[in-house]
Amino acid sequence: MENRLLTAKRREAPRCFVPTDTKRHVYNAVVMKSRDAIRAALLDGQGVFFRPDELVSERTVEAGWICEAVNNGKRVNVKGAVVVGPLNLRSSHVPAEFSMTQCRIAESADLAYATFARSLSFSGSTF
Repeated sequence: MENRLLTAKRREAPRCFVPTDTKRHVYNAVVMKSRDAIRAALLDGQGVFFRPDELVSERTVEAGWICEAVNNGKRVNVKGAVVVGPLNLRSSHVPAEFSMTQCRIAESADLAYATFARSLSFSGSTF
């Protein structure tokens, strides 16, 4: 049933998926109309997932937004994004889960001396 939900939603060609229940991986397709909406989702601790066939310009996420979410103690769960700008988490304490899967970090990433209280994943991501 899970695959049918994802297949049905793909026909609608949403720009970004925001999970409603990450434990069961049930997705509610929400069309992100602006970069402000993507930033708001990150700052709210919601996952932001992009399809790999989307244009790079539609999958772009500012590294500063991710840092801002971490500084606010929010969970970061991003999939398929192109992260622009320096991802500077040097000496940061990351209290919530941090996952950036299948992302492309276009510029530098500084995680020196950062501590992660929960899980950390860069699975499938490139730097």
